[in-house]
Parts: sequence; structure tokens; C-alpha cells
Amino acid sequence: MRHVKELSERNIAVVSGSHSIGDAVRMVDGKEIDYLVVKFRGEIKGIIPLRHIIGYPSSRLLADCPVTAVEKIPDSVSAQEALKLMDNKKAEISLLMGKNNEPLSVIKREKIIAYLSTGNELKKLYDEKKEYEFIVNNSKELMTIIDRNYTYTAANDAYCRAHGRKREEIVGKTIAEIWGRETFERKIKNYIDRALNGEEVHYSEAFEFSASPTRYFDVSYYPYKRRNSEISYLVTVTRDITEQDKMQKKMLQQSRLAGVGRLAAGVAHELNNPLTTIVSLNDLISLTAEDRLNDDDKKNLAIIKKESLRMKKIILSLLSLSREKKMPNKNFYNIEEIIDEAIGLANIKAEGIFMKREKGQLSNINIDREEVLGALLNIIINGIYAMKDIKKRTFKITTIFDKKRNEIAIDIEDNGEGIDETVIKKIFDPFFTTKPVNVGTGLGLSEVYGVMQKHGGSVEVKSAKGKGTSIVLRFPCKEKLRGLNQSPCIYRMLVIDDDIQLLSFVRKALEMTGRYEVFTAGDGFSGAKILHSNNFDVIVLDIRLPGHDGYNLCAEIKSYDAAIKILAITGDGREGVREKILAAGADGFLQKPFKGEELEKEINSVLNNISVNGGLK
Repeated sequence: MRHVKELSERNIAVVSGSHSIGDAVRMVDGKEIDYLVVKFRGEIKGIIPLRHIIGYPSSRLLADCPVTAVEKIPDSVSAQEALKLMDNKKAEISLLMGKNNEPLSVIKREKIIAYLSTGNELKKLYDEKKEYEFIVNNSKELMTIIDRNYTYTAANDAYCRAHGRKREEIVGKTIAEIWGRETFERKIKNYIDRALNGEEVHYSEAFEFSASPTRYFDVSYYPYKRRNSEISYLVTVTRDITEQDKMQKKMLQQSRLAGVGRLAAGVAHELNNPLTTIVSLNDLISLTAEDRLNDDDKKNLAIIKKESLRMKKIILSLLSLSREKKMPNKNFYNIEEIIDEAIGLANIKAEGIFMKREKGQLSNINIDREEVLGALLNIIINGIYAMKDIKKRTFKITTIFDKKRNEIAIDIEDNGEGIDETVIKKIFDPFFTTKPVNVGTGLGLSEVYGVMQKHGGSVEVKSAKGKGTSIVLRFPCKEKLRGLNQSPCIYRMLVIDDDIQLLSFVRKALEMTGRYEVFTAGDGFSGAKILHSNNFDVIVLDIRLPGHDGYNLCAEIKSYDAAIKILAITGDGREGVREKILAAGADGFLQKPFKGEELEKEINSVLNNISVNGGLK
């Protein structure tokens, strides 16, 4: 292979940036010069095509002309190596440098390609190679090539980004050097050895790339054979299946709950009837034969009643799984206050448990208060039991706003005995419990799962035997919440009015406050369409809309989501309009015309749950 210097042409002249354009032109006059290499204080600053300075004043210094910075290539490399260097730098033109670091010529990428492409077929192969590289490097899937020594010989852009490294920091390194010896031996080596023996291997595993948290991946190894049938390389394709894995687990859990629910619905009636008889007869005996019962009899009757009522509670819990999901009775509540209430009900202080709280500065969250309180209480009670053999028992409850996911997260940690990895997969199953007989029903965490499902949220468990447990409840937010050292809460608002000028005024007036993200619609149909594809905190609704009755639309919105606040506006001054729209479900009323500050005041009143009569709702 010829060196790239054989393509060199003396098409340059080296000049100082302190020279004028006139001096430079005189220096190269009569020579076949295409480019000026501009030096300044002994350093090469770049190149200027000679044709680009024609027309400039001859007195202008070259240092003041636009100079193109270029990559430098040593003339000792081959033409192919030079092309690779230019491709890596995405350079179309470079400066060829001699042994003494003196510039020899300006060389173009297209000239190297023309040289290498001695025939159309070679050029075609080169172009195809670049197309394949483009496809591979723009794929979201992580791709590499690995040789028999477990060494990376190629890696696409996605794989490099996942590791947070440059390609040259991966290629040439072994898998153990990139992933660490322990991960390589435990999660990777066995599968690669199978592939090197000719087997096409597919498996799923959790990996923690340096540029991202632990996620689940589907990994495939494809053996590459040479003509002598020896497998020299493996092509690896790794696909992120974290969300798919979560969805499959969610569907499986829902299927289990539904199955238990159907069973419960079928036997509940048969169980409740005799249970009612037992409780009734127990009470009857206690009342009619009290004077003939000794202390042991009374104690036994009390136990019968207690256990009967416990059975009733279990049946009710089961029946809750069989019923269709009802929309929770949601409203905006302070989640910190609900957590504090759950801590109080669990009697944490009396149990002698140290409680650590880390509170994020959060706005109110739209939830069913009683259901969420019950879920928190279930988790805390389970944590107390898990710490029963721990001398220094500690709870840590942290609330944060996850801005990236637009979620509120409640992380409840205990330093108890922890949960074995094989058990974690079963803890949300109805009746599954690790507690002794008569200590627990196994329905607590399945109820927690059901509550989070109703709220469109999720529950995550992180635990290890002997290292405690962390249970994270994640609630989706309709509004962007306020965190530490951040600006006030931003509310999402939809304004529906057929007056275009008013829509423009309202949007500008409210967005200038920095507290609102405003959407607009010019009629009821457009408004309904926007509403169904977005989440809003408040809707400003004109009562009189073309093709749509404002009163009916107000009622429809409340039926769709009772938590959305509605401020009705109108220019209709007739008596009874205000009362009629409030009866239809509006949370506030404002008569047109109004000022920007009047509108914001009414919106604040609606969002803060203040009635139009001035009192709290």
C-alpha cells in the first residue's frame, strides 16, 4: 500500500500572518499555489484558499483574514490510514505534515478516495461500508464485535454512549477491563464461551452501564465464521427491555390479582353466611348466658368473635380484588401530612424506632387520601415486623419530585432483615407472606399494589437479605411540582373561548407570571380534543361557545376528571347565570370584562380550593 505522501502535491505556500495580502500574492506569483498555510508566532493557525483573498485590500494582514483550521496528518501513514483519520475527525480536507513537522501539502478526502478507488467496484464497496457504519452508529441498540480473546474490536456509538467512553477507550480493551472481572465472570463469560463454540445465544440480564442506572437488557451473541469454519468473532446486539419487562410483570401481577378476585367472588357468599351465624350466635350466648359463663368460657367466646371478625376482614380484602377498579375519590392533599399521619397510626415512637424524614418541598398531590394512607400504613407495619430482631431499628422516609419522570416518589426504607431475591418476585401476590401463622394474611402488599394501580402509579422494591428494604411509591403528577431552590409551581391551564383576542391576552398575561403553562382552544370541540390528550390543573371556560353549550361542557369535564378545576367566564350579565354554571360543576366564576390581575386572583382562588363565597370548600 502506497504512503499518502505519494499523493502529495506542492500546492501550498507557508506565509506569516504578519504579511499583508499584497506581499503574499507577490510571493506566490508565477507558482502553482492553491493554498496559503498561515503561521503566527511559529504556530500553524490554518489555511486560506488563495482564491479567497482575491478582492481583499492588498494592505490587509493575513492574520485578519478568515483562516480555516485543519487536521494534520503525518506523511508516513498509508492512504487508507489517512482516510480513516479524516473520517474519524469528519474532515474533508487536511494538512499533510513531513518528518520535521513541516507542511507538505493540502490533501482532500475525495482525492484519497479516488486514489484508492482504482475501479468503480472498490469505490462502491467503500460507499457501502460507510452506509453500514451510518446505520450501525445510528441504531439505538448496542452493538459490538468481540474476538476469541474477549477483546472488543468494534463498538457502535450507542454502546460507547452507554459506557460514557470514547470508542478508542473501548476498542482494544477486554470485556473484563470494561465491565470489571466480577461482572464478566458472573454475567457474561459463560454465554460468550457457548457462542464461541458455535451456538447462537440469547439471554436477558440486568446491567449497570456507567452512564445509566441498572436496567434490563436482551443480549444476543452471533458467531462469525471464517472460510475454514473457525469462529473468530462474535457480533453482539444488546437491546434495552426495561420498560417491556416492567409491563410484563405488571400484566402478570394483574392477572394473578384478577384470578384470586374471581375465586373470592365465587366463595365469599358461602363464607359470609355461616360467618354471620357464628358471630350472631356468639353474641347471643354472651348476652343470654352471661351469668352462667365462667371466665374461661367468656375468654373463649371473645376469641371466637375476634377470629370471626378477622375472617370478615380477609374476605373484604379479597372481594376488593374481585371488584372492577373504581376511580379513586381523588383530591389535592399534602402528602407529607398523610405520611406523618401514617407514622402516628403505626405508633413508631412507642415502638422505640428511630424515624428519619427527608422532605422535598412539594405541592399538593392529586390522590385518594384514605387509600394512600392505608398503603403507607401497610408498608410501615411490614417494616416494623421486619425489624423485630434488630437492636437499633431505623426508618427513613424520603419524598422527592422526580423532574425527569414528572413523578412524586416516596421512598420508605427500613434496616430490617431484608428480603431474599427469590421472595421479592412474590411479595405482591395475594396471601403470600413470610410471617408465621396468625400473624399476617399476606394481603397487605397486594392491596398496596392495587392502590398504586388505581392512581396510575407504580411500586418498586429494592432489598437484599440482611441489608434492609426500600419500597418506593411513585405517583404521576399532572402539575410540575416545586422542589428545593426552584421557582414556584407551574400549573397547566387550558383556556376555551371563541374570542381570539381574549385568548391571546390571557395567554400573555398568565405566562408572564411564570406560574402557568397555557393552552388555548377557540371552540368546545377543539377544547375537548386537547383535554383528552393532555393533563390540566385548571380550565378557564367561556359559557357561550359556538356549537357547544358551556354548561354541558362543564359537566362533561367534571365527569371526565373531577379533580380538574374550572373557572367559568362570560359576558352574559343575565341574572342566574352564575348560579347555573356553579351548579353545573364550575369551581369559580368571573364576569367579563376583567383585568389580568383579576383573572389570576380568581384562578388562584380556584386552585387553592377557595369557594366563590370566600370560604374554604
